[in-house]
Amino acid sequence: MTSSCDLVVVGAGPTGLTLALQATMFGAHVRIIERRTGPRVWAPALAIHPRTMEILRGLGVADGLLSRGLRSVDLEIHVDGSAVEGSLADLHLPATEYPFVFFAPQPEVEAVLRQKLASLGVDVEWTATFDGFEPREDGLLCSVAVDGDERLISARYLVGCDGADSTVRRETHIPFRGRSYRESILIADLGPTDGLDSGTAHAF
Repeated sequence: MTSSCDLVVVGAGPTGLTLALQATMFGAHVRIIERRTGPRVWAPALAIHPRTMEILRGLGVADGLLSRGLRSVDLEIHVDGSAVEGSLADLHLPATEYPFVFFAPQPEVEAVLRQKLASLGVDVEWTATFDGFEPREDGLLCSVAVDGDERLISARYLVGCDGADSTVRRETHIPFRGRSYRESILIADLGPTDGLDSGTAHAF
């Protein structure tokens, strides 16, 4: 069974959703393929910078996002048993409606983007694994596995937004020009913790 579209986006994180939304608003027929079984429930990222908010405003989702996060956050820096207090608030930047670092968990950002896409008739196709593609004269033929069944999508363009271990990049033989972090980084979502005020960013 073969279906067709203008653009296949592999990956339903913020980058893939933003790209899919912009392409849809320009009139493209877009498919979003994501191997996860559903929306992300943990937060790899928390902060959004002014220029990103301006881009999201152009896509019609900034106002909806502002109700899901914080424009300012109290800050405590903990050093050797002592704490220094401050705040992360207005950056006093000229010529922007968003002169602040906006704090919203990544799942909230993705939810706002998905809602806007859904209003335009585009839904994320979960549990769909991109397996490869074949070049064609008028585009390419993508192979996607859904619950063990292979499906073919004829598209004009393919975009990989599927992270550092990108299947799309591997299949297209595009090298990764970055490098690994020297440090090990642990990201975790935690519940309330004794001794730490809620609504405050704590740095150690």
